[in-house]
Amino acid sequence: MAYQMTFKRYELKYLLNRQEKEQILLAMEPYMKLDDYGRTVIRNIYFDTDTFRLIRRSLEKPVYKEKLRIRSYKPVKKTDPVFVEIKKKYKSVVYKRRLQLPEEKVMDSFQTGEPLPVHSQIGNEIQYFRDYYENLHPSVFLSYEREAYYSLDGSDFRVTFDENILYRRNDFSLGSEIYGFSLLGNDQTLMEIKTSGGIPLWMSEVLTKHHFQNTVLLISVCLQNLYKEETTMSNTLFQGIFDTNMTSVISISDFLLCVGCALVIGLILAGTYMYGTKYTKSFVATLALLPAVVCVVIMMVNGNVGTGVAVAGAFSLVRFRSVPGSAKEIGAIFLAMCSGLVAGMGYLAYALLSAAILGSIMLLYNRLDFGTRKHGARYKTLHITIPEDLDYSGVFDKILKKYTTDYEILQIKTTNMGSLFKLTYNLTLKDPATEKELIDALRCRNGNLEITMCRQETIVGEL
Repeated sequence: MAYQMTFKRYELKYLLNRQEKEQILLAMEPYMKLDDYGRTVIRNIYFDTDTFRLIRRSLEKPVYKEKLRIRSYKPVKKTDPVFVEIKKKYKSVVYKRRLQLPEEKVMDSFQTGEPLPVHSQIGNEIQYFRDYYENLHPSVFLSYEREAYYSLDGSDFRVTFDENILYRRNDFSLGSEIYGFSLLGNDQTLMEIKTSGGIPLWMSEVLTKHHFQNTVLLISVCLQNLYKEETTMSNTLFQGIFDTNMTSVISISDFLLCVGCALVIGLILAGTYMYGTKYTKSFVATLALLPAVVCVVIMMVNGNVGTGVAVAGAFSLVRFRSVPGSAKEIGAIFLAMCSGLVAGMGYLAYALLSAAILGSIMLLYNRLDFGTRKHGARYKTLHITIPEDLDYSGVFDKILKKYTTDYEILQIKTTNMGSLFKLTYNLTLKDPATEKELIDALRCRNGNLEITMCRQETIVGEL
């Protein structure tokens, strides 16, 4: 039997009681049918590092996360096939790629550290995953009884119901008996909706009517409990180490005066930044509060400037861990931090004076368009989509030489599950008026696939 090996879809989980499950099943009856396997027991072995690196990252709720597991749909013997799956989630979309191999060969590979006995793209991706994280070993055995329903209209919309969900940290065998710690109550069911597109209207109405809410991944719940057990002892060793009574107490009046002054400075800097600048509400609000935050940090270290700068630097790293901003935004953040540091040290007049002078200079530079790039309309970024069988090496050189003074390929990216390539160029047009002629010439060469041309961004260079 041929199995699907790659998936790209949305997966939504809902925790139901017995009555809610019956309501869902009743609503599904005209549209969906139980698959031919009926009620099956699914066994999973999840892998992680000794320090629970994968689950710790998952608990941070990042934009991108991934995991590796071995799965079977029945008790297996050594020669029975099992699935080795690498599952990734990016911006709420789940990507799953898997291989089917005999259980004996799979387990031998993970025990010895040798690559899986298969030569394919998916096999290479799984091996890279293992090499990247190093020392992966079985962390959790998770089993559950599943009923899967498929849509009668032929779409890929599926609904599954999982019950008797058990986990354990020993006996990592896909042929063993089902036992372990239960994750659900006796009358609870985990419903999972799987679709590559939208949810049918009838299902949306059911979910809305009964106020069902998406729930957390159960594997995250059980691994979170295990991770907490491992870290509780080490955390308690550090309680009270940094407690001290050697610092003097700042009076409430001085504290409020410094914080109030820092808030005023923040408002001045935020208003200055807003003048003649594109901005977001969240950034301006953060800029207005940042001097007060730094001020409080400096006061809490009570005059120890070295420690205060170190702590303020740690706060500034939050900005660099978010979406990259322009050099102007970074400059405004440093200016706010500087003013807050001076106010926290008690030099309120100097803090106001420095904010006024530097803010005025920033306004002046904005007014004069200082640093504006000449002939900016000539500098463009070009995105071209081509079929995977088209050799992109030099395929557009003749056209680009005709319409540009110089060009540079910045990025080559696969898309649409590897069936297309997306090329990114930075180029300088000889004449901005020939932009349409250039696009038309490129359309003839790339099979009239998607082409995008936009203003050349310089944010990366600024940072």
